[in-house]
Amino acid sequence: AEVVWSVIHGVVLGSSRRLRSAHSIGAMAEQWVVKVKIETLDRGGVKVKNMWDAGQVVSVQIEPHATINMLKQRIALLVSAHTKHQRITNEAGLEFGDITKLADCEGLENNGTVLLHVEQPKAEEKVIEPLSDDEELWAGAADDDAGEPMP
Repeated sequence: AEVVWSVIHGVVLGSSRRLRSAHSIGAMAEQWVVKVKIETLDRGGVKVKNMWDAGQVVSVQIEPHATINMLKQRIALLVSAHTKHQRITNEAGLEFGDITKLADCEGLENNGTVLLHVEQPKAEEKVIEPLSDDEELWAGAADDDAGEPMP
């Protein structure tokens, strides 16, 4: 059976009447595998159930037109570290900006390696102050308002 495709406003229409994005069809063909070496992993003393530790390598499948921030989002799911606490560098130590596309990163290509540095600040402990013994003040205030009706 012959399949007829036509492109209308960036959308590919197939003979089965299913809509597919022309961009997604081309993007499905090219995926990069980026190896992420966890260089430092400081979670700020927070206990996390996670199998990844410093020194290990995680492979992430991602499109080459994706940004460093998109890579950080995928890494965040794997290592349980928010994107704002992550820094991504190449093996030479050059840090990549969040809006830099992977294809534009110096020294990075398909099956290339980047270094992950996680530095999460320590969680502040809240100090709970004891309540004062001023029940007699509240009792006096209740007597003053006894004559006024509630709305």
